Amino acid sequence: MPEIPAQPCTIDQIRGLAVIPIYDLNGPSLCGLFGCGRSVGYASIRSGQWPSVRLGRRKVVPVPLLLAQLGVTDEGPEAA
Repeated sequence: MPEIPAQPCTIDQIRGLAVIPIYDLNGPSLCGLFGCGRSVGYASIRSGQWPSVRLGRRKVVPVPLLLAQLGVTDEGPEAA
């Protein structure tokens, strides 16, 4: 059975959020940002590729840490 893709989102949509879920069909998520499926998103969290924290039973991605890891500032991507 094929995976249902997460809703696509952009960095601008997540910029003001504190955390985003790893996978969500109805809103911004890590999988939606990178255009990957649920299994790939959770595997990347397990491998330590992306930051995550546990809130209750859920794992979520802290947006400020994710943006810092991607090199995104308030003005946009940092010049390389």
